[in-house]
Amino acid sequence: MAHTEGSEPIRFSGPPRQLEAIVAIPTASRWVSVRASLDAAQFYQGRVPPPQPLVFARPLAAGMFRIKMKFPEAAPAGVYLGVLEFDGAQRRFEAEVKAQPSLRASPAFLAFHAAAGEQIAASFTLLNAGNCDYEVPAAAAAGVFADGGLETALGKAYRTKDAGGQRWIDRLGDSLTEEHGGLVHIRVVEGSGPLPGGEMRLIRMHLRLPDQLRADKLYIGALEFGRLVLPLEIDTSRNPAPEVLR
Repeated sequence: MAHTEGSEPIRFSGPPRQLEAIVAIPTASRWVSVRASLDAAQFYQGRVPPPQPLVFARPLAAGMFRIKMKFPEAAPAGVYLGVLEFDGAQRRFEAEVKAQPSLRASPAFLAFHAAAGEQIAASFTLLNAGNCDYEVPAAAAAGVFADGGLETALGKAYRTKDAGGQRWIDRLGDSLTEEHGGLVHIRVVEGSGPLPGGEMRLIRMHLRLPDQLRADKLYIGALEFGRLVLPLEIDTSRNPAPEVLR
């Protein structure tokens, strides 16, 4: 974010959808219309230039405005030059679009019937709608916790009487440990490595479940890929074979 005034270019910096600046426009009324135009002659590294960015002006005080600029998520990282028009007046701008992957998964939720210690095969499609590569890891881990485990642990800690001077917080810690299912170890067997912006890929994984999962419980957790959180459920109720539920 930057404060700008006079004839200096208005400078924006941030991810494609989150560029903003605070601008002084002393002659503008409280509600000002604003439009952005990119320089037609700008060199875009051999790529098709992105659509004109959307801009929005919000008044902060007399003559002061917060200007938000939004490019498409896939707009290549770099500096974009252009002109902002405020009710007929013009100001130059420089918009530094930073690299940011934007990930989406299908399905957006993984759930299984399985038992402690089993290995499960799973797959999903990963889309990178951002403007830079995302490195799909070859291995990861995700902690799981019994569904309702926090409430169970709190209730048990409150109901249990002091034993040997043990503090309430220590009893709570012991109860939380009982409800924690351990770590799911994940190995990506197909699809690891750089995923370019604008592309999608099938990801195949093997998940090794923790040995301490208890029978007839529902465990919840999440697989994290960058800023993408993929919810995970493991149902250990008796079932003839591991099965992807959805």
